[in-house]
Amino acid sequence: ANFVIDALKGYKIDFPVVFDVEGAPSKTARTYGISKAQLTNACLGFCKTVAAKRYRPMIYTYTKVVATELDMTRLKKYPKWIAMYYAEPFYPYEMSIWQYTSSGYVDGIDGRVDLNMEFLNGANVKVAKAAAAAAAKAAAASSSAGQ
Repeated sequence: ANFVIDALKGYKIDFPVVFDVEGAPSKTARTYGISKAQLTNACLGFCKTVAAKRYRPMIYTYTKVVATELDMTRLKKYPKWIAMYYAEPFYPYEMSIWQYTSSGYVDGIDGRVDLNMEFLNGANVKVAKAAAAAAAKAAAASSSAGQ
């Protein structure tokens, strides 16, 4: 957290400072075998340190990590950015941002990109489901128009 805070000095930050929590990619990763308590403590330490420096902390992760590697009851206080690549979100906790695909396209960017939806002013999963349905319908119409 201190490394990130030092890197932010001199910048005006409007968006939260995010801790990316992902599972160990292999048995040789230094995070392989870390306990749920240790990983949760790491999240808490990052978030508390960031908040103490007057930044807004956030946790980014994906559903498998939420289900198996974090104690979410201890992380309720902090906003979540959840990657969940399904037509509708089913995340049982409150989330601030939903990353709904890693295969999106944006004009001017070569290759695929992550696409996200931020929930503002109390928007919730019902809004996300309606938006996901509208996005799927628009993608289908775009695909059929190009054929």
